[in-house]
Amino acid sequence: MPDPEYIQSTKEGIILIYTWKNEALIFGSLTEDQVKQEAIRQLSEIHPEIKEKDMVQACIVHAWHNKPSYQGAYGLLKTSQFKNIRYLWEPMGNVHFAGEALSFAAGWIQGALESGLKAAYQVYARGKKRTTRNARLRFRI
Repeated sequence: MPDPEYIQSTKEGIILIYTWKNEALIFGSLTEDQVKQEAIRQLSEIHPEIKEKDMVQACIVHAWHNKPSYQGAYGLLKTSQFKNIRYLWEPMGNVHFAGEALSFAAGWIQGALESGLKAAYQVYARGKKRTTRNARLRFRI
C-alpha cells in the first residue's frame, strides 16, 4: 500500500509503459522525444492533465530488440508450441532445464521462478531418492 504521507507530500510519480510485439517495434523505432510525445498523447485520453507544461519531466526508453546483446526482452511462444514445453520439463539424464520460456508464464519473472523451483525440486527429489536407496542397501549387508 502506498505511504499516505508521501502521496500528500508530492505530486511526482513514475509511469511505466511496457509494450510488446508490434507496438514494441513501433515505439522502438521512434526517437526518445517521439516516444515521450506519443505516450503523453495516449495517456492524455485518460488523464488530460498530463499535457500540462513540464508535467512529464523525463522519459527513458529501453528498446530491448535494439540491444545487440539482448535482441528482445523474452521469447514469445505461439499457441501451438505450448504443447511441446512438457518435453523440456523432464530432465535428460543429469541435465535439468529451467527458465521463463519453459513455463506457462513465459516472459515474466514468475515463469522463471516457477521453472527454477521445479528444476531445483527435481534435483532434490532425485538426490533424496538416491540417498534413500543407498541407505536401504547399507542395511541389507
